[in-house]
Amino acid sequence: MQPLRAQIDQWVLDHFFILEYSIFQPLIEYVWKDNGTNERLKTAKSYIQCERNNLFLRFRMACVYWLEKEAKQLWDKMPETSRRRFDAIRVCPLCFRWMCAVKD
Repeated sequence: MQPLRAQIDQWVLDHFFILEYSIFQPLIEYVWKDNGTNERLKTAKSYIQCERNNLFLRFRMACVYWLEKEAKQLWDKMPETSRRRFDAIRVCPLCFRWMCAVKD
């Protein structure tokens, strides 16, 4: 088992392309298993559910983890300008697939 700091650093590294880290770190409540390892899916869900986090990034996280219900809910809440941003930059192949799914 890795030390907690190493697990947090690894989670951040693995999600860097989703969260676009900058000076302002997103609010992440890490969830831990009884054995002291990071519960990655529950940590991602915690990030997605936190309304203080950026809606656009929460949607991207939901897409990567194939959380259909959450992705559709976030899409419905997203302003049109944010939706158009996906068309303009094609952030990831998974997001493109989800864009088609949430429009149904």
